[in-house]
Amino acid sequence: MTSCATPSATSPAARRAPSSSSGGSPGPAPRHGTRRWCRTRDPTAGSSARSRRPARRWPASASWRDRRCPRRWPSCTTRTPGGHSAWTACPRRSSNYHTALARAHRALWDAGVTVDFAHPAHELSRYSLVVAPALFLLSDKAAENLRRYVSGGGTLLVQHANGYVDERLHARLGGYPAAPLREALGIRVEEYRPLRRSERITLSDGTQGTVWSESLRTEGAETLAVYTHGMLTGSPALTRHRFGTGQGWYLSTHLDDADYGALVGRLLKEAGVEPELPGLPAGVEAVTRHASDSRRWHFLINHGTAAVPLPEPAHDLLTAALAHEVPPGGCAVLRGH
Repeated sequence: MTSCATPSATSPAARRAPSSSSGGSPGPAPRHGTRRWCRTRDPTAGSSARSRRPARRWPASASWRDRRCPRRWPSCTTRTPGGHSAWTACPRRSSNYHTALARAHRALWDAGVTVDFAHPAHELSRYSLVVAPALFLLSDKAAENLRRYVSGGGTLLVQHANGYVDERLHARLGGYPAAPLREALGIRVEEYRPLRRSERITLSDGTQGTVWSESLRTEGAETLAVYTHGMLTGSPALTRHRFGTGQGWYLSTHLDDADYGALVGRLLKEAGVEPELPGLPAGVEAVTRHASDSRRWHFLINHGTAAVPLPEPAHDLLTAALAHEVPPGGCAVLRGH
């Protein structure tokens, strides 16, 4: 379900404020933008911003529980933050919240990594890697929590069009994303440029972006890739900022699926995150469940059409026999060592 937001009028408070022409004194300067986006030059992005085009709107996810298994959750090292409030805003239909979230989850799933979903304002320190694919609406509290996560040693990937508005849908002043997150990422987004439906833009590392692009300047971050043509030639597209004891990554465009998967794989490697059960090919889902007495079980599902040999034989609780492979479309519950 995707809803769209059109350019809004000034807020009710602004409409009630007395004007100098009516004899009243002007109120104090606003601390937030009264529009979510504007068709012309955007004064909320700072003095160096150029032109701006309209944008559109970006739910959290459900989790599952197996009551017959130990009640302790799988031990996850990655997390994808989201929240109920986030689905009230989204820049454009082709990059809606559900799509962005599913895409990030798919890249991690293909890498064999178990993923949690979290609200960005919740405690994140237990995770080695956090991916934030769609936080267009971001509260000050959540932005500060993400800043604290990176400072404390976490690795964070933030993608384009994040932190543009606060929880009241007020545009951020001084550039994007929200100030605490800008500090962790070491960048400032001054302008966004949606791409035409069939438009592709090449980056200096050979990857290609679609849908979205942004004009940003670095404020301490290292530039890893730049745009190679068009109005944004030479502008950073992928950056990394070493902040505190962690790293904040920022991706300002929508990469092809293969390129995005490669980027996520690179982040997993740098964060020291290993597959749940190393040695399994893509298409085999693996989740490990832990009991309080240190026992553990590996739950495997083969989504492919061919049998998959196991890295090493293991006792399968479903067949009560030693398993050497997982049949096509089949599953296994293996006792861990």
